[in-house]
Amino acid sequence: MVAPSRPRGDRVERPADLRTAYHAEHGKPARYVPTDKFFAAFADAISSQAPAQDLRMLALQEVQRARVSAPDKIKLFIPTPRIAGAYGIEDILHAINREEQSATWNAALNALCDFVCVRGHGIRFTCTNRDIAIKLGGTAVSCMGQKLIVKPYSVYERLYFVDLTRVPSELDDDAIYDYFVNLGLQPVIAPTHQAGTLMSRDRTVWFPHYDVPDALFVGGQPLREIHFDGFENPVYVQHKKRVLNKVVPPSIAAKRIASAQRQQPATENTAITSKERATPAANPSVASSPPHLPDGDLILERPDATAPVQDWVKICRRAMCSSSSRPVADQEVDATTTSTPEDGRLVFGFSVEPTGFELAFGNHDDDEDTAGDADCIARAESATIACKPVPLAANVGALVSARSILHTKTNSIKRSEYRRRAKKAVKKLLSPGHPEDRVAAITAQPSAYAAVVHANSPDMAAVFDDHAVLRLYSGKPSATHGTSMDMMERICVDYKETSPSPGTILEDQIMDDQSREVALACARMDLFFLTHAPAIYTDPVKVKAICGDTPVTCLQYSSFLLWSDQTLATLCASELGAAYKEFMTESMKDAMQLVVDHQPEDGADSDAEDASMTSTDEVTAASLHDASAETSTDTETASSASQDVNRRA
Repeated sequence: MVAPSRPRGDRVERPADLRTAYHAEHGKPARYVPTDKFFAAFADAISSQAPAQDLRMLALQEVQRARVSAPDKIKLFIPTPRIAGAYGIEDILHAINREEQSATWNAALNALCDFVCVRGHGIRFTCTNRDIAIKLGGTAVSCMGQKLIVKPYSVYERLYFVDLTRVPSELDDDAIYDYFVNLGLQPVIAPTHQAGTLMSRDRTVWFPHYDVPDALFVGGQPLREIHFDGFENPVYVQHKKRVLNKVVPPSIAAKRIASAQRQQPATENTAITSKERATPAANPSVASSPPHLPDGDLILERPDATAPVQDWVKICRRAMCSSSSRPVADQEVDATTTSTPEDGRLVFGFSVEPTGFELAFGNHDDDEDTAGDADCIARAESATIACKPVPLAANVGALVSARSILHTKTNSIKRSEYRRRAKKAVKKLLSPGHPEDRVAAITAQPSAYAAVVHANSPDMAAVFDDHAVLRLYSGKPSATHGTSMDMMERICVDYKETSPSPGTILEDQIMDDQSREVALACARMDLFFLTHAPAIYTDPVKVKAICGDTPVTCLQYSSFLLWSDQTLATLCASELGAAYKEFMTESMKDAMQLVVDHQPEDGADSDAEDASMTSTDEVTAASLHDASAETSTDTETASSASQDVNRRA
């Protein structure tokens, strides 16, 4: 197999390069180890049978500074997305300690502890003295040659608030005040953004509560929109507790349902063609670098909300890729899934097992650098096979349809317009959002996101964190987290009263640093294969062909197809991974190697799951879910299991 040459643009400095350069100049920080004198004193105390209280004091001596009551632990934060995305906490602490600091910072050192790097966001730490915390606010800290500003501390910053968006200019602020007073609350109305005397139209409503007030729930659901008399459109409500924003505002939900009902498939097979179709290569194993696809009109037939995921893949690849014609299989086979004894995983079985495969590569027809597009022909003896497409479940398909960039009122669109919309969608992917929404958007147009995933820039750190949390909770066993497919419901099992950031969740649930890095590497490679090889990723038969004798498994409690750590590691170590490695960025290569080096054993859970704080009992085989996430029998028929596969895809 010969992979095509893929032109590269100017090299951009990656996070891995920055960290490597820092280690080369200043050395790699080592793990802290107490002194021999301390261990000798501790050993003497044990041998002399010192009282339990003395042993406790001695054992906790190294963390004595952090041993204060919870009310005295004041959380401070230093915003620095770039440094937090490129360096580990050991590098950050080393740099802060090495560089010259202000007198205010140096005087506060004995009251500072528990530094945490929130990847892609900043540095969180604890101050055990309120007066010192107030003094530190707004002061500069030198780190990696930059002056970083400590966010000012306020005793009232933990008060609960909601943001009001799309507030009509004619709406009186008194009406907003009266609305919340009528709910039995005492609000404070303020602009969401203000610079000097300039203030935004959006409003933030503060309440004298540290958690969401009960009055902000209507019929058991969080308040997400307000209809004011005399105004046609609602004012939308965004909660401080982000988990509540998962609930879609009623007016938007109604529009989505109506839009999904209006979308009807124009033909049975849902196709997208160009005035000049690319002819598949005679040898699918070898692909050359063809010229860019013509910028002519595309005949557009937008998939129905319940169309198979393969239809979405086909449309996007023909619009974004060169030589991306999908191989036609001689036979479509059924896939079945059964629960593993450990629970949280589904093992795939096939009516016809693949015995070989051939890879084919093409280029993304894009201005930005990628690692290329891959497809695969799976073989069973001399026949070519593929997984039988099954329509998506209505609720999942509606979400995918809503995240599609193919909202057009005409029956044709130019490739340049498609790519323009794709670039706009990429910007939206990088903005804060729900992980399942991102997977739905990638499902609708996977190739459109190949460049941003390939670049692996610091801006993607938050996306990878979110995806790692989605993967973590999609594999949590039903014995501890139930059988819901909704990620937020599963997270709420562990975090009923709080709404921590994805980085905090990963630190809480995966205590071992290396296991956490493996989980993040799996998230990177998961999105890499989904965007660079969507025709393979969404077809279990092709994945099985590449994985060979290794069983292929997916995470059970997700509405989308997410391959397990074991299957991802097998793909990384396969011929597909080897072909891609030559064209990856260094940071993505490191992620792939990390996944391969820490490949779980057959049927074993990932290292991240083993390192989870949440203990799990051994569970019997969990039953599969139908499209409505209801419990069924332990072993499904081929038809129902195929629906389970495509519901996740």
